[in-house]
Amino acid sequence: MNRRLLRPRLLTLGIMCCSITLLSCREITLPNAPVEAANAVNHLTGTSDRFKTLDAEFLELALAVPTFGGLYLDESGAAHVYLSDIADGPRYRPAIAAFVRRLRLVNPSGEPMIVFERGKFHYPDLSAAYSRIKLGLPRGGITQTDIDERHNRITIGTIDSRVAATVAQIVSNLRLEPAMISVQVRAPTVVNADLTDRVRPTVGGLQIFASIRCGLGFNARVGDAFTGVYSTSRYFITASHCTTSDGRAADGANNGVVFGQPTVANRIGFEVFDPGLFQNSYASACRLGRNCRYSDAALIQYDDSVSDRMGILATTSGALPATIVGTLKVYTKNYSAVGATAYAISSSYGTRTGSIDATCVDVTQYHYDPQTALYEDTGVDMLCQDQATYGSQPGDSGGPVYARPYPSQPAAALGLHWGAATGPGYPTTLPLISTFSPIGYVLGEISKAISERTTVEVVCNGLASDPPGCPP
Repeated sequence: MNRRLLRPRLLTLGIMCCSITLLSCREITLPNAPVEAANAVNHLTGTSDRFKTLDAEFLELALAVPTFGGLYLDESGAAHVYLSDIADGPRYRPAIAAFVRRLRLVNPSGEPMIVFERGKFHYPDLSAAYSRIKLGLPRGGITQTDIDERHNRITIGTIDSRVAATVAQIVSNLRLEPAMISVQVRAPTVVNADLTDRVRPTVGGLQIFASIRCGLGFNARVGDAFTGVYSTSRYFITASHCTTSDGRAADGANNGVVFGQPTVANRIGFEVFDPGLFQNSYASACRLGRNCRYSDAALIQYDDSVSDRMGILATTSGALPATIVGTLKVYTKNYSAVGATAYAISSSYGTRTGSIDATCVDVTQYHYDPQTALYEDTGVDMLCQDQATYGSQPGDSGGPVYARPYPSQPAAALGLHWGAATGPGYPTTLPLISTFSPIGYVLGEISKAISERTTVEVVCNGLASDPPGCPP
């Protein structure tokens, strides 16, 4: 498979409005104004489509705070920061406070709460050890790898105890300090291939269907990053594996797959860009012998006859069947922070919430065959993914994941859901861990696949530079 996508074609765009009820396949027309509107959103400004990973941001912070070892949020929203010497806390507090405000990891108004904890390992040392470990890992049997900022260590997940023993020996041979690495048997992440009524104009969170059932993530516009001019065509983003015939894994190929909403009988558009998979020769972060992407995402172009609404998600009732009770504006794109609250729209169950469990995790895409009860390693790794405890079901892939910086104000896009780590043979008492691709990588990979000067936007900041179709 080509590492880079085929020569880009010129695309086209549009706009519109929305509102819903699930599980009955009626047609519903949504109101023009979102139920939850907000005016004072100066803190909710857009970020670059091609931004750095949170791990890279942590490494930069370590330049200013040499004893830094990691950062996570607790339930109250306080930032817990590992320092090898807690006595350094007062000296480095201003730099850390500026860091968490800049990345909007905490409420950007007022002084952030910061709690210092003693950490044994410096973040640059963890990063260097992480790179060494990844080079030596076996090609198969790894479910995920992560620099775990909540525990100031590296975590390696394996599919069974046999692989765990192999990895433990590899770590021992590298002569790394044992306390730096935790090797655990972790359930593989399986792609989740319903908001099930026919809804026009379309909004984020609805059920869509090609060969498998998935979710509509975010409506999108495509433009020129240098001139600020947007195409007149309209698009939406969903999971790459939703464009395949069997939904096993992201394939990085433009198949021109036709999508319908809520079923294929109600055509709405077709696949136009699906960034290619790449290997270690293209990016060293990809383990040897693996195919990699930074996002399980593809761009779908709307048919001219279909109306959509830019920068809008569906909001649902808490009871089942989940009924669409309104809409929610999306005003910005945010990083995820461990411990923060994440919201995900499930086409089966409506809006679900959980906490961010890990960030920038390298996750292997597995396929579960219920007939053989076996997990198949698809050979595809998703690099630097985020994970949360909101839970998910088959059919939820491609749905939007977002944050609420303030409870009654607009949403901040976090990413695109694609899988869950659970299944037969693994503990069911632990929180269900769902995986999503960070929004920066979703937009960055698609933009670059089209051209070096392309920008893809999914949010509406309320500014003159907003793409076409944003609500007033």
